[in-house]
Amino acid sequence: MKQSKVLLLITVFAVLTLLWGCSDESTGPGETGSGDVTVAYTELENQMFTMTTIDIQDPSDLDQVNFIQANQYYKDAVSKLPNDPGANFGAGLTEILMIYADPAVNSMVKRWDSVALGKNSRTSFFRFGIPTGTKDMSVPTQALAKNVTTIIKAAAADPPLIGEMQTLMRDNILPHIEYALARFAVVESNPDFEFTISGKMQGDPNLDSLMLDNTEIYIMDGVLMGIKAVVEQFLVYRFDLTDYSTESLIQALQPNNTSFFYLASDGQARSMSVLADVKGMIGKFKSAINFLKAETDNQADDVIKIGTSGDRTVPMEDIDTTIVYLDKALNFLTSTQSLSLEGADSEGNDYTITLNISQLYNNPPQNPKTAWFPAYTLDSTDTGEIQFDFVSQTYESLTFPDPTFSGLIVGIKNETTGNTDKNENLKKLLGLEEMFEEYEEY
Repeated sequence: MKQSKVLLLITVFAVLTLLWGCSDESTGPGETGSGDVTVAYTELENQMFTMTTIDIQDPSDLDQVNFIQANQYYKDAVSKLPNDPGANFGAGLTEILMIYADPAVNSMVKRWDSVALGKNSRTSFFRFGIPTGTKDMSVPTQALAKNVTTIIKAAAADPPLIGEMQTLMRDNILPHIEYALARFAVVESNPDFEFTISGKMQGDPNLDSLMLDNTEIYIMDGVLMGIKAVVEQFLVYRFDLTDYSTESLIQALQPNNTSFFYLASDGQARSMSVLADVKGMIGKFKSAINFLKAETDNQADDVIKIGTSGDRTVPMEDIDTTIVYLDKALNFLTSTQSLSLEGADSEGNDYTITLNISQLYNNPPQNPKTAWFPAYTLDSTDTGEIQFDFVSQTYESLTFPDPTFSGLIVGIKNETTGNTDKNENLKKLLGLEEMFEEYEEY
C-alpha cells in the first residue's frame, strides 16, 4: 500500500536500493537524550519526503536526495550515546541511504545506467519496499548464482569495467554495510525500541504515523546481510580487464590467466563469509518472526502485525509456512542434499545428484578455469565472436579435472543403469555426447 512504501537505495553489481525510517517511542521522534537525534530525525524526515515524492526515472533523479547531513547528526549522537538505540538505528539507516551521494558511487551508477539493460531492468534496481510481511524474507539464491558474463553481455559505450566495480564494492559499499550492521546489532539488543514513521516520511503529512519495531529491524538487518553476501560473492575472484574488446576477453578467459576469474588474495575468507552471511540472514528472518509472535502491546499502528484483514497484517499460517521454508533453506546450506532428475539426458535416464553446497564456499579453487573445466582453447571468428573448443578430440577422452566442483557434487548416480562415475554422468547430463556427435558430422 502507498502509505507503507518507502524507496531504498544501494549499489550491487549495478544498484540495489535501501530506504527505511526510525524513532524512539518513549520520548517521541528522535528525542533520546540528545538534541543531535531530534535534529537528525527532522533532516531524515525531510529527505525521505523528497525521495518518496519525486518521480525516479533514472539515477540522475536521485541527485535531489542527500542523507549525508542526517547521517552526520546521527553519528554525532552515537558518539555521545553509544548504546542509544535511536541514535544507532538512525546512524545505520542513513549510512546506507547516503551511499548514493558518494561521488564514486554516483558516477558508477550513472555509467552503469547507460548500459542497454532496458527501462524495466533498470528501474527494478531502484525500488525496494519497506518490510510489509514474510514475503520480504527471501534468500538471494538467484543473485548469488549470477555469472559475471551477464555484465560482459551488457557492455555498451563506456560501461564500468568489472574490476572498477569490484573496487567500488570493496572500498565504497562494503564498509557502509558493515557499519550499518554493527549499528543494527545495538538496536536489536533493545526489545522495547520503536521508531515513528511519520506521514511526511511516507510522502503525505496527512497520513497517520506507523510504528517500526524490532520485527522490521530484524528483517532489514537480514536483507542487509543478504546484500552483503552478494557483494562478498562478487569479490571472491579477480575479474581484471582492460576493456571489453574481443581480444581482451579472449586473453582474460585463457585457462592460465591469473587476473581474470582467479581467486583474490582474500578470496577464501570472502567466500566463507558469503555462506556465513546467508545463514545469518536466515537467522535474522527467524528472529523477526519470533519477535512478531511474542508481541503483546497494541499492534494497531505497527508496520507488520499478525491478523487476517488489513493492509499490513500477516496471517499466522503464512508465518508458520515461512519458518518451514527458512529452516529448509538453512538445512540445504548446512547438510548434504539429494536431488532427483527424471529423464535428464538424451537417453531419458533418471539421475540422483548429491550436493553439499557449503563445500563450494569453504573450498573455492584458485583458478576455476583449470580446476573445473576440461582443457579448452579460445580464438576469435571472422565475425569477431569468441570461439571455444575442447582440447580433447573425442567424447571418450574428455574429462573434468574435478567433477565434484570443489566438493559441491558429492555423487551422481544414473538410476537407470546404476553407473556412479561422476565424470561420465556429468558429461551425459550436460549433453556433451551430442555436441561431439554434431561436431563429427560437421
